[in-house]
Amino acid sequence: MVDNVILDCAVDPARVSFLLGPTHFYRQICGMYRNAKKRVVLACLYVGNGLREEQLIREILENKKRNSDLVVDVLVDKSRTMRMDNSGTTITSLRLLKPYLAPGNGVDVALFHNPLYGRLLSKIIKSPYCEAFGTMHMKVYIGDDECVLTGANAGRDYFCDRYDRYMVVQDPVFCDIMHTFVKTFQTASFTFTERLTAEWRSDLMNPIDDNMLFRKQLYVRVHQMVRMCKEILKTRYAQRDSQEFSRITKRRYTQPVADSAVHSTLAMQPEDMPLMSGTTQLSGSETSGDVKDLDILQEPKSGIVSGMRGTDSSQKPTAQGYEAECKTLDTNKHGDEADTIAIAGSCKSHETDAAASVEESDSSDKRPRPEGGQTDGSQTATDSEASNAPCDTTRMCTDETRETDEYCHIKICIQMPFSEPSFMQGENLLEERIIQYVKKGYSIFIATAYLNFTDRLLDLFREIVKVGKKVGKHNPLQVVTSSPYANSFYNDGTLKRNIALLYSTTATWLLSAVKQGNGYPQDIYMEYNRPNHTFHAKGIWVLKERVPLDASRLSEEEFDATTSLPCSMVIGSSNYGRRSCEKDLEVIFFVETNSPKLRKFMKQELYEMIKHSEYVSYETLARRVGLQQRIASAVLKAFL
Repeated sequence: MVDNVILDCAVDPARVSFLLGPTHFYRQICGMYRNAKKRVVLACLYVGNGLREEQLIREILENKKRNSDLVVDVLVDKSRTMRMDNSGTTITSLRLLKPYLAPGNGVDVALFHNPLYGRLLSKIIKSPYCEAFGTMHMKVYIGDDECVLTGANAGRDYFCDRYDRYMVVQDPVFCDIMHTFVKTFQTASFTFTERLTAEWRSDLMNPIDDNMLFRKQLYVRVHQMVRMCKEILKTRYAQRDSQEFSRITKRRYTQPVADSAVHSTLAMQPEDMPLMSGTTQLSGSETSGDVKDLDILQEPKSGIVSGMRGTDSSQKPTAQGYEAECKTLDTNKHGDEADTIAIAGSCKSHETDAAASVEESDSSDKRPRPEGGQTDGSQTATDSEASNAPCDTTRMCTDETRETDEYCHIKICIQMPFSEPSFMQGENLLEERIIQYVKKGYSIFIATAYLNFTDRLLDLFREIVKVGKKVGKHNPLQVVTSSPYANSFYNDGTLKRNIALLYSTTATWLLSAVKQGNGYPQDIYMEYNRPNHTFHAKGIWVLKERVPLDASRLSEEEFDATTSLPCSMVIGSSNYGRRSCEKDLEVIFFVETNSPKLRKFMKQELYEMIKHSEYVSYETLARRVGLQQRIASAVLKAFL
């Protein structure tokens, strides 16, 4: 299935950087939106209503006034954005865009409605409680060809004192792909109108009227989008000179290209794509079987192609049209089976599209070495600071990579558990890759803002500890989350404060899952507690050795000397909890690199968390929660 097709983008490590904190994040996106020449993209849960949020939107507004050709695409969650004040007025700063919200102005503000919150629930449960049933949780910020990947929303706390993570990628192809993701979900969303109301103009079924049909249609649309991204990228790389094409064919990985037209060409049929200068179009005989079989691209009907070109608001979705889409989808099921990922190190060969822009690992292949310049406006480590040799786990992906062949691969995974069927990219990849690392003797470090792991993940953690024991590794798993006092719910009133305390119960579930013998582990679970700050970071790091037990008491220099450089990491919007796996729309990014600079900053991220964190025992957690909290946690665990 297409869920197993992972778009894999190779970017120049010199074009990847990290931001240091909330203030830098705010300055970064304000600067991107102020200076953008062609596009501004903002996708997050919500845009707040404070002075900083208004200034951010004014940067977009002033830029649009100067440059009428600027494209502005905004995607936010409908339930969160349409909250009203006591006077019945929408309280989001997006209202400042009102002069440009009429059709034809190049400003599209879309409000995604999670279909799990259907007609019946919408009549019974109102905002803000309806958000418990699922939200649009992805976070992407783009200005021209610069993209910020983070878990932060566009709100005051995220700009001031809420700790999160921020990765900046300067690559036109990567930004085009992420813009396409946002555009795709915009075509399946409500429109924020010039009257500051939500209006359904999509060609899909209104999820409030028929949420089951919408869930099926959305699956088809996202399926088409992923397949189209794959084909467009493949065509782009095939148009390179023959020597370059042969190199890509051998390596089976993507490389950045010079121009930035992927986003615009995604609205075209393959035969309509403009050619790069000095190249020729692939003939039918040169096109892979996967392209020939891709009926979706030949007859898009009401799928993503028409959605990208814009839709007619008068067009009504029909059951017949949907059945035609599903029929087209069914004809490609066998083709998708050939796209199953080969986990690095498995030594399994997949004779599929040689130049595909998806993860099809070959353990004997080298990583491509993209070309590009140095990123500005953000922080990376210096070469002298990152003198440690690249860790051996990079050889899981390539056996021949030299230290001078630096690479950075970003695998993009959409997680849409509410579609029918559910669309959960990267779930199997992540779990299998983690086990592969642990079997090689590596340790896993996980951060989550809201700890509420699924039974499937608890089983994975149990397996990690078991495998670690077999390879002589003591508890190769560490988890950090917010303490109740650093939880964003704690200061939001009595009801939400009690919600923050429920996460202590879910932490006991984690320690019970990894319990060995008669005692609970004392060196797995940590809590972040920094005065006047809240914790919103989420991610996964792979290290050669565990983070030292006394890391919070070490200086940064001592931490550098005693802690290995991470080899891989995961960044994005997911908290790896029940909401992420069962309700919310998420996008996560699996990053693998051997760049000393990037790996040095991955380690610096760990230090910034750990220096404000302490290990917490099961006994301490148990003393926090009584019988009432345990019962409430069991009842509400699907919503935490």
